[in-house]
Amino acid sequence: MELFLLAALLAGRAPAPPQRTYVPFQAELGETRATKHPDGTVTESRFTWRIYRDGAGKMRSDIRLPAGPGKSDTLEVAVLLDPATGRTLLVDARSGKPLDDASERGLVAEPQIPSLNEPSANWPPSPQKELTKREDLGIRTIEGFRCRGTRDSFKDRTTETWEPDEVSLGRPVLTRSVTPTDEYEGRLFNIRLGEPDPAVFAPLDPGKK
Repeated sequence: MELFLLAALLAGRAPAPPQRTYVPFQAELGETRATKHPDGTVTESRFTWRIYRDGAGKMRSDIRLPAGPGKSDTLEVAVLLDPATGRTLLVDARSGKPLDDASERGLVAEPQIPSLNEPSANWPPSPQKELTKREDLGIRTIEGFRCRGTRDSFKDRTTETWEPDEVSLGRPVLTRSVTPTDEYEGRLFNIRLGEPDPAVFAPLDPGKK
């Protein structure tokens, strides 16, 4: 390694940093959010994502959403991310064409995009409050994976996460978060390890054949 660095410096170029590798997989992510309103009513929303990540960290998250007020059809959108370039792209999942219309882009504001390349402790997002208690919940098998559970208690939120113990998926297999007014659950299912079809990332490289 030292000889490589010396040769690179003598050649007048900086050595390329080692490329990070990721565990490639595809899965579905089911999310449920329930909000309690001051009048006692509760509204609930459910979303199901199809998510993909390859060994280089490229990520794709697909979701089907209502097309908007006054429209009876649905819109399938995909959010793609390439961590090597920092490029993020929002496309029509069926055609692969970028979505430029502001009303269409606004549809993805409600369901938060899964971020599989970020530390799982950031999922779901929680206020920066002081941690008051942390509990080890032991080991459970969830969706075929051996997972270790942790419950973190904050002043206004309790979050329970179940992380795969033997493989890194970038987020927990199961997450539950409870506040005085909101409950959230996110669960990965139909998890398949291995490289996804490269075609799902094609919109990131439109010129590549």
